Amino acid sequence: MNAMTGKCAMTGQARKIMETLPRKDWRERQKEMARLLACPHEDLIKELEKGIRNHADADVRNASMEVYKTLGVRGFTSLSSLLQDSDHEVRLFAVNVLCAVGSQEAFPLLAGSMQDPDVNVRVAAAEALGRIRDARAVPILEKAVHDEPWVAMAAVHALGEIGGEHALRVIYRCLKIEDCQEIAVTALGNAGNLDSIEYLAACLDYDRLSEIALKATVRIAERHQARLQPEYFMHHIPKLLGMTQSPDPDIKKAAIRSICWSRNLAAQQWLIDAVKDKDLQECAVEGILQLGRRAVPGIIDEIRNSAGPHRRMLVKMIDMLGEQAVLIQFAGDADAAVRTGVAWALGAVRMERAEQALHAMLNDPDEEVRLAARTSLDRQRAGK
Repeated sequence: MNAMTGKCAMTGQARKIMETLPRKDWRERQKEMARLLACPHEDLIKELEKGIRNHADADVRNASMEVYKTLGVRGFTSLSSLLQDSDHEVRLFAVNVLCAVGSQEAFPLLAGSMQDPDVNVRVAAAEALGRIRDARAVPILEKAVHDEPWVAMAAVHALGEIGGEHALRVIYRCLKIEDCQEIAVTALGNAGNLDSIEYLAACLDYDRLSEIALKATVRIAERHQARLQPEYFMHHIPKLLGMTQSPDPDIKKAAIRSICWSRNLAAQQWLIDAVKDKDLQECAVEGILQLGRRAVPGIIDEIRNSAGPHRRMLVKMIDMLGEQAVLIQFAGDADAAVRTGVAWALGAVRMERAEQALHAMLNDPDEEVRLAARTSLDRQRAGK
């Protein structure tokens, strides 16, 4: 069979394959798709356009959209034609296919669809422009933020997907548009830089925006591996403490991170209590260390008046804060782990009382305490 005969034999095959494709399982569909793509292009496109217009059978329409996606840019001429169809649903399906393909070559078609008379088509076009992340779309989306609310929100989200300075400037302005405020905050979490945090911090004053603004802020900080200035959070401690009870783990995490950055003594007791929680301990320790030596009296009170394994960590924090001398009072603590921590810390203290305490700990019933005391005495002697 020569090439021409083979081509003629395949004429009409696209229709037969498309009739059965929706009923195939995944493995069979892949085989049939390969056969379908080998059909004459004109025949294939004819069947696909017919499938897209088939409102009576969603399975056929979805199968057509799947084949279009596989075709990629080879189907753009046909999709361009469908974007001019009188049926708004056909236009919507065409935009959705372009979105699924995700190619920047779709930009001219999607840009044109931003002027479509149907609001759903414009929403889908805005979402697709965000998907392809083409900076050429920013001016178009900038105009769309003044469209109907659903279009405006889709445009702001797309700007967050695209990012860049121009997009960020538009998003900042959208913080003043009531219908767009929440999506603008989320978009800043996606695309914002450290300069964006100033805009997000202002949103912490508003209950409706505070939680998503906090999540966006922490997301930016983590992306840039930055420790934020306490000024952003120090006046919001009551609100942040309330957010630590949120059922949303992202909000809870963001609140804890912000409390640590705040360096506000009003949060000290919460941070000390958080040391007891294994899931919060690392962050709580960071927050206490950020408070610095101001936290020492509160830590000492907790060690003195509480029980539990968290006291060992508190002893270690006193050591890390360079206030080892205050630990002499716990040299005879009932918890051997606390005594061990004290013994290690006292090695840095050049005081007679510390040396006396360490000598006494050489007779401690716990071997680890004795070892720590002996090592610390050696350190003291070496430092003399």
